[in-house]
Amino acid sequence: MYVQHRGKVNMYGGVIRGNEALRGGGMYTDKIVYLFAGTIADNLSYSYGGAVSSSSGSNAELHIGSAGNGNTMLFSGNRAIRAGGALYSNTCSPIIIYGNAEFKNNRSESSGGASAPAETKVVKIGVFEPQTGDNGAGGKQEILGMQYAN
Repeated sequence: MYVQHRGKVNMYGGVIRGNEALRGGGMYTDKIVYLFAGTIADNLSYSYGGAVSSSSGSNAELHIGSAGNGNTMLFSGNRAIRAGGALYSNTCSPIIIYGNAEFKNNRSESSGGASAPAETKVVKIGVFEPQTGDNGAGGKQEILGMQYAN
């Protein structure tokens, strides 16, 4: 998917899977994109951003997830040859993660895989209840932030 000029994307569900591109295996954008929920998986970029690559354009922004609605934006099994296994942002393009985003088994041959190389590693971002062994586990406390699961 290529989003440019007056394009706009709001992803509330669905799947972008099994694509290949020079940049942004699943999506390349130089505009504002909202990825609220859904899956971007098993895509390949021959350079930057296995799932999504954001251009250096002044209007490019990636907004990912939405805190508290129970839906998840999943990035899984994406690969970039150069950098950004899941996401790549060029210079001035912000990536804003609100919550409920999960990164699994993404990898880059160079840097920024968005998860560790072992298949059991997961990065979760969002609002979630602490797991056994975490500080405050078993209570009703919620954590906003990033958790790296071994």
